[in-house]
Amino acid sequence: MDSPANRRPRAGPLLAGLAVVAALAAGCDHQSPVRSTSTVEPAGVVRGGIPPCTGPESSALHFVAGAVVALRGSITEHHIAPGEIKDVLPHREVARESVGEGGEYRFTLPPGHYVLRVVRSRLASELPFVAVKIVARHTVHIDMPDSCK
Repeated sequence: MDSPANRRPRAGPLLAGLAVVAALAAGCDHQSPVRSTSTVEPAGVVRGGIPPCTGPESSALHFVAGAVVALRGSITEHHIAPGEIKDVLPHREVARESVGEGGEYRFTLPPGHYVLRVVRSRLASELPFVAVKIVARHTVHIDMPDSCK
């Protein structure tokens, strides 16, 4: 018979307690999905065509081939002489698209102000540009201005 002085504590309850603590710790180690605090606003779309140089009396029945760039920013005015103002376009090109005869350009862009500019086309004289504001989840249809009108 064991006397109280010779008895060792039982390991059973101690081991069971350690097993419960280990199981809880393992459960706490499981990572739940992280929710991002940054929000990326959905993009918007702008589409349109490059009309042929038709002059003031005609209307464009189709679009000509060319290339259009999207420049991030707004048009500013630069005073070059008394009474003489020049449009200054933004410099940051964010997208470029070539379109074939009869085709349309289409840009999906983050919300903001942009200038669309024709950089290559069969248009006579000037290469047109137009300002556009992109709004999230909206599509805007803007044909380039006819540079002959």
